[in-house]
Amino acid sequence: MSQTSANSMTAIPIQKAATAVSLVFPAVGVLGFVPGIKSRSSTTSSTCCSASSVSPWHGQPLARSYLIGGGAVYVALWIYGLVIDQTSSANVVPLNTADNWLHLVLGIGMIGLGIAFSRSVPHTSTPRA
Repeated sequence: MSQTSANSMTAIPIQKAATAVSLVFPAVGVLGFVPGIKSRSSTTSSTCCSASSVSPWHGQPLARSYLIGGGAVYVALWIYGLVIDQTSSANVVPLNTADNWLHLVLGIGMIGLGIAFSRSVPHTSTPRA
């Protein structure tokens, strides 16, 4: 295997961060079904995403997009949770105060990881034909 091929299989920090986050979500989702872990009864779904790629040139933008985009979704859920009446039929997710805090922390954390790790990615130029 050539040096170039070997390097394309090595994950860069932002890909590692996105992979770690994507592995935590299914684990937390499964814990939601364990009796005693979740205090209220609801029909929520777990988040399960994968952020892996063979090529670091493709993986870096995808990992960054996953972290920042996913974080933006969580921030939007946080805002929705703040403005919606939790007892109304419009609370379709359903959300409560603990969910709101979780969404804020997840959103800020994912966006922060996406920004912090994308600064450490070396910029590469595409060879011209």
